Amino acid sequence: MQAEGANDTLKKIKQTGVITISYREASIPFSYLDEQKKPIGYTIDLCMRLTEAIRTALELPKLQINWIPAKSVPVAITYITENKADLECGSTTNTKVRRDVVTFTMPIYIAGIKIMSHKSLAANDMHQLSNKKVAANIGTTAAKLVEATNQMKLSAATLVETKDHNDAFQKLESGQVDAWLTDDVLLYSYRAAARTPEDFVISNRFLTSEPYGIMFQKDDAAMKKILNGELFRLINTGEFNKIYAKWFESPIPPKNISIGLKMNLLLKTYMSAPSEDLPANY
Repeated sequence: MQAEGANDTLKKIKQTGVITISYREASIPFSYLDEQKKPIGYTIDLCMRLTEAIRTALELPKLQINWIPAKSVPVAITYITENKADLECGSTTNTKVRRDVVTFTMPIYIAGIKIMSHKSLAANDMHQLSNKKVAANIGTTAAKLVEATNQMKLSAATLVETKDHNDAFQKLESGQVDAWLTDDVLLYSYRAAARTPEDFVISNRFLTSEPYGIMFQKDDAAMKKILNGELFRLINTGEFNKIYAKWFESPIPPKNISIGLKMNLLLKTYMSAPSEDLPANY
């Protein structure tokens, strides 16, 4: 059920001078904590631009940010639907099921689920995960993919639901699971920061495509106009590409290691003609 007064987000922000932002603590490089426990990342930088656009539109002299962590995607969605957060700045895929209860901005990233496994397995397809333990974060499209392929008899993997990305990688690194399924950029991020990156192999092809967006209250047209308007501005001025390069192609905290991930063809194609619309199958 939609929270009462959910579409009065801007009115509430105007009256209080406060915007509440939900973030993820371990979604590198999108939304995570630095050594001072401060939220940083690609999506956080974008949300700072969006917050400034909201402040300007509301003609506020200043706008205070109240940060609240979300341990998982289901928790992040609940924060929005229960009006506990005004924006969700993480790495959440825009899906039809989720759009039933929240609204997303235009895509800010287009990822794809891949498999990371120990080099001894080097799994490239779901059928290679039969009789293997596979980590996927609870409530994610990756977890649903494992369940769906099992139901269709395309695999017989044992799903190990993990609380966050750190938990999933620790289980893979320690040998508690054989593989980890999540979006490609997260896998590359964690492999780059691993003690022995050469021990892990990431599959070649995408199993899905995942358009990320920033969540806010369902059917809040006024908020959507400001948020997407600012994202269009960032794309058209070239600021978007600079923010991307900062987090994906340059050394980042905490270890000052670069993920070294250039913009993929899916995102590059979208950025050449950005739109608020998604294909009908999303």
